[in-house]
Amino acid sequence: MRGTWYAFNQYLSNQEVEGLVEECEKYPLHPSGITKNNSLVIDPNVRVTDVAMLSRGLSPRVFEEMFDWALIANRESFGFLVDRVGEVQYGKYEAEKRSKYKWHMDTVWANDTEYDRKLTVVVQLTDPSQYEGGLFEFKDYTWGEEELKMVRSKGTIIVFPSFLEHRVTEVTAGTRASLVGWVEGPKFR
Repeated sequence: MRGTWYAFNQYLSNQEVEGLVEECEKYPLHPSGITKNNSLVIDPNVRVTDVAMLSRGLSPRVFEEMFDWALIANRESFGFLVDRVGEVQYGKYEAEKRSKYKWHMDTVWANDTEYDRKLTVVVQLTDPSQYEGGLFEFKDYTWGEEELKMVRSKGTIIVFPSFLEHRVTEVTAGTRASLVGWVEGPKFR
């Protein structure tokens, strides 16, 4: 799908998703933070999510698959210069914690690294019947009914430019799990 974002609709089988979840569950979860003034801080007004950062050394297959999906989407839709997956994060949004993530971008413009986050890869790990709320949204973009159904489908992968504002609305019942990877390349110019 060309445009603002690229989707692999229900790309992963239940068995593949369960394999990813099993891999991710090996890592301890901790409260998530946000970047403010180049520092990581906990701000429950902005983000309430439990996350685990995966290790490239312990989970190389996950990093390789994230990069493969990003390369396909990039070739079809974006054309950015990218060369690696910087980080991969497993996240759980739980109703009992009123989990959410308000409007944000994944690209950190004021950084002193030689790379920028250019593409975000989101893998939907939970069947939509297992939670309520937890809608993934882009700012100034309204999902059509079929698109909304697709992006909530277990096994769907969404790739989009990391500088697009997006959010996850509060989970009101159940738990939503996702896997997110950030694909990097030389600084935007």
